[in-house]
Amino acid sequence: MMPVRPTPAFFFAAICFCVACVFLGAQILRTVAPDDRPVITTADTTTGESIRTPIERGTLKEAELALAIERDPFSPHRGGPPAAVEQEAAPTQPTAEMAQLIGTVALPEEAGVAMIRWASEPARLVRVGQSIATWTLQRVEPGTATLVAPDGSEVVLRVPRPGR
Repeated sequence: MMPVRPTPAFFFAAICFCVACVFLGAQILRTVAPDDRPVITTADTTTGESIRTPIERGTLKEAELALAIERDPFSPHRGGPPAAVEQEAAPTQPTAEMAQLIGTVALPEEAGVAMIRWASEPARLVRVGQSIATWTLQRVEPGTATLVAPDGSEVVLRVPRPGR
């Protein structure tokens, strides 16, 4: 009978197996070996028991870790963020920065549509009589749109000329 010769694939598989065994052995040793890392001890606020937290070398300073443990965001005793105080937005007058007339469609009998971009919102179509923010579209003419505020003041927006 003829002897069987191992192929290169066999040698590659054997090397991979040996490397995997080395990594597995190192992991087992790290798990079983005594822990000689420095430890920060803090008291649990609910039970008063000591909590020992090991510090990885070279990652955090002891003071930073102690502060993070004190301010634990996942603590069940920690309150939520302070409630935001909602303020009513005061009606603002449209300015060149806040309102931009993109285009108009003037129709007979005081009807029409204007494409207006308000502040950083996307542009939208507004018909005569409809409101945008606190302003109402009163009149549409070719290239212009007139907005009226609740107090009766008017602002005329113009479509910018090309290149401006």
